Amino acid sequence: MKILQLIERLQELAPLKQLSYPERSIANIEPLHSNLQNFELNTLYYGSTKILSTLPQNANFLFQSNLASDLINIDNNNLIYVADHKFDIAISIVKMALAEKKVIQDAKERLFDEVIKESSISSILYTAFELLGNPIALTDPTYRLLGFYPEKKLNDPVWDSLYVRGFLEQDFVMMFETDKTKEKSLVSDRPIYLNWSWAQEIPRLSATVIDGKKIYGYLGIIEYNKPFSQADYEITHLVCKVLCSILKRKTTPASEPSILKQTFLANLLDGGISSEDTLQKTMARAKLPFKAPYCIFVAPLNFTKENTSLLTIAHNQLTLKIKNFHLSTHSGYLVLLLFGIGIERSIKFTVNILKNLTIHFGVSNVYYELIDSSIYYRQAIVANKIGRKIDRKKNYYKYEDYVYQHLIDSALKKESSLVFVYPGCKTLIEYDHTNKTDYAKTLHLYLTKYKNINDTSNELNIHRNTLTYRLKKCEEIAGFKLTNEIHCKHLQISLDILLYKEYL
Repeated sequence: MKILQLIERLQELAPLKQLSYPERSIANIEPLHSNLQNFELNTLYYGSTKILSTLPQNANFLFQSNLASDLINIDNNNLIYVADHKFDIAISIVKMALAEKKVIQDAKERLFDEVIKESSISSILYTAFELLGNPIALTDPTYRLLGFYPEKKLNDPVWDSLYVRGFLEQDFVMMFETDKTKEKSLVSDRPIYLNWSWAQEIPRLSATVIDGKKIYGYLGIIEYNKPFSQADYEITHLVCKVLCSILKRKTTPASEPSILKQTFLANLLDGGISSEDTLQKTMARAKLPFKAPYCIFVAPLNFTKENTSLLTIAHNQLTLKIKNFHLSTHSGYLVLLLFGIGIERSIKFTVNILKNLTIHFGVSNVYYELIDSSIYYRQAIVANKIGRKIDRKKNYYKYEDYVYQHLIDSALKKESSLVFVYPGCKTLIEYDHTNKTDYAKTLHLYLTKYKNINDTSNELNIHRNTLTYRLKKCEEIAGFKLTNEIHCKHLQISLDILLYKEYL
């Protein structure tokens, strides 16, 4: 620790000083005695001016004295002197400062080892927890959880929200905006101590993981197990630097003006907005122009050089054709939100643009309540996943075309298909596999055509009598009657399940 930094710590004791070597670093403090022969350059010696009749040169001293005139030789030394009644306090302050410096140095070495080992974020946060002794959490700029330790509830609203949902709801985000928490964090390049408003009951250190004006995340340490020390501020700052070096390689940064908009959209998609009031207040503050109706397009992200170029082209072409849209990335997906009057026209243009760029995407139903966006975001994701299983040649998958398959998919995650399937249907499919016939698919088409002989035979391009023969054969093989409406409903559901399972 620089000797000037030590003097800053002693400032309240009004020390006097004369420094010949103001840039010298001090690592130790030892008592002064008359038999002392060798004086170390990085050691601060303390005692009374009366102990020595003359001073050695090029040394560092903290003297117990009220008057500088007590000193016989004051040249070529670093001298600090404090009044007798303050001297013990001064020694304690210096010892504490040097101990903190050692703690910081040890922390620096441990964190440097983590960087050398190319450790994960979770490993670095665990090391930080061991160094700081208090719970620690890291989020991205939109308050999505990147890691924390310990992984348990702490009866703190912010922490527990991250633990339960993996992100902070919009109510918390707006609270940070209105009580100046975010503003104070961004203007400081060091950790700040939060002990007001929502943090009054459980204070914390807050720091922004930032590089210039590029924000990579937020770091929070809760004052839960022990009070913060002065060293904790410096260690937190070091942890931020290490995390920044990792996040710069893995994530896309945000800039301060766009963070509220990005966070709002992330919470919109994740269901993190609980009330219309919060939604409207955020839209007003972020100056967002969204108007009903809405539709969401979703495509899995693949950050190859070729695909990144395609996304740029897509954005440019959409801008030329469509006025009301917002393009963003979220949880590994490219997300396009269309909104406003003329949305059907916008959907048509978007489909054509993305088709030409060979981007595979799912599309939600059109909806009218923005607060319900998480439902329709999920629709678009499901449409893309199921559509890709059934027909990889397509690149445009509307959720309304896959609702039934989604129901089946959800049901099969909880129950065996045997619970739902009419026994004879399995027999029919096995017969087809053995005899190279298509009775099951013929029956399925007939049922989906509402048992219409003409429509079914036309689509299969066969004679009506041939269709009638096939249906009779189905009844014989599977043991059911197509005159029984209950049977027909059960058969259609069963065939939907069995035929869909072929794509799984």
